[in-house]
Amino acid sequence: MLKYKNYRVLFIFIPMVCFCFSCENKKLNYREVNISTAPHIRTDSLNVKDFAIDIKPDPLSRYSLSIVIYSFSQGKETISMKGEGEFVTEAGAAEIKALVKIMDGEKFVKAEFVEVSGSSKDELVRNLAKSVSALKGY
Repeated sequence: MLKYKNYRVLFIFIPMVCFCFSCENKKLNYREVNISTAPHIRTDSLNVKDFAIDIKPDPLSRYSLSIVIYSFSQGKETISMKGEGEFVTEAGAAEIKALVKIMDGEKFVKAEFVEVSGSSKDELVRNLAKSVSALKGY
């Protein structure tokens, strides 16, 4: 009788484990990756040509990735006077805010807002690429 109880536990446990693995968020492969900026952001102020995520394009995939940068700040620069009349300049971190859309043809699959900061424009673009690469499917 005891050996049948062990089998009952296995019959319940194995399907539950399989169900949990099937619900795991997986990275999607994308047919194309489009990056654009809002009209009020000068395209020459950000070097998005160097934008590269660590997901290889898959021409057979039905999904595309669209990234729209809607806010860009070069950081706040603070000038203050210390001690004997000397000026000290401190620069704050620059920031990018973007909307990342995963599309299935013309339909939205998922949309997510991403905010990154960095000390230079190149670091901003690299941090944006890391954040987008870390996004999962649905």
